[in-house]
Amino acid sequence: MRQEPQLSVNRAQFTSSERFDRLVAVVGYEERASTAYRSLTNSVRDVTAFDYQNSGILSYDSNRDIFASAWSTSNPIELMHQLQSDYTNDRNKATVAPSAVMAGGVRWLIDISCMDRDILGSIVRFAADNFKDTDVLRFVYSPAAFSEDMQGDVDNPRVNRPVQGLEGWPADPSQELHAIVGLGFERTLALAAVETLEPGKALYFHPQGFDRRYDAEFEMINRGLFISEFDSMRSYSLSEPLSLYRMLENYTSALAHRVRIVFVPLGPKVFALASMLVAVQYPSTCSVWRVSPGPERRPTQRRALGPLIAVDVRVGVPDN
Repeated sequence: MRQEPQLSVNRAQFTSSERFDRLVAVVGYEERASTAYRSLTNSVRDVTAFDYQNSGILSYDSNRDIFASAWSTSNPIELMHQLQSDYTNDRNKATVAPSAVMAGGVRWLIDISCMDRDILGSIVRFAADNFKDTDVLRFVYSPAAFSEDMQGDVDNPRVNRPVQGLEGWPADPSQELHAIVGLGFERTLALAAVETLEPGKALYFHPQGFDRRYDAEFEMINRGLFISEFDSMRSYSLSEPLSLYRMLENYTSALAHRVRIVFVPLGPKVFALASMLVAVQYPSTCSVWRVSPGPERRPTQRRALGPLIAVDVRVGVPDN
């Protein structure tokens, strides 16, 4: 059974006439951290950013210059306070100004490409709690080009806990636990999460079809992944986040009255986004788990490849 808040998630297409009240992004060390901003700067009125303060690392300094005019902070709590203020101001402008970006509603862009999962989870939680049915959030993702230098598997995790804001509060803690695991190149992290959670069943989702070199690397890293007779493996297309969201939502909706579900969103951020959009609607069934090497991760360069991938989300609107 679906619980509040209800979301409507739809495929998004960019047009030259579109305008947005705000871009919410991060200032990171990957070159693609500024791709959405550089592509859409003429369509965005204001920018709010979380600054990872990676001075001197890869493309951070050039990204910091690009985001020089944005309001930014390196404190996650301060960021959320600022977003509350931003939303109130943007909402007031939208409801009183005849020339507003969208009369009666707010339009925000959220660039998830380089966001960590706590920041992304906090933004999803904030939107679900505050946005109105006349508002639109467009989540955008800049896929990375394949690189021989990209980071593969990592050592033991330093972060192994629920995502802030999406901890979930099960109505019946005795129900069987299912883990839905997004796979990437961090096989050790996936195994650590499953060993910690000890689910009765695990479903593994892996991206496929975006670049055959990624497919081959994924196969090599995850070849020895233990899958029991109770588990299963499914694939999803990185360029079709709406289809992924519907797969996860359908599974959750069908079993919400019988099991507890923990999402483990490793791999591309589109899996994290889809997981969080489902979990926020089923707080007594779902939680989202974060597994990460923390500051131990070696910085690697990721450059954008191809067009932005995007979905539109509205709060309080029945899904089609």
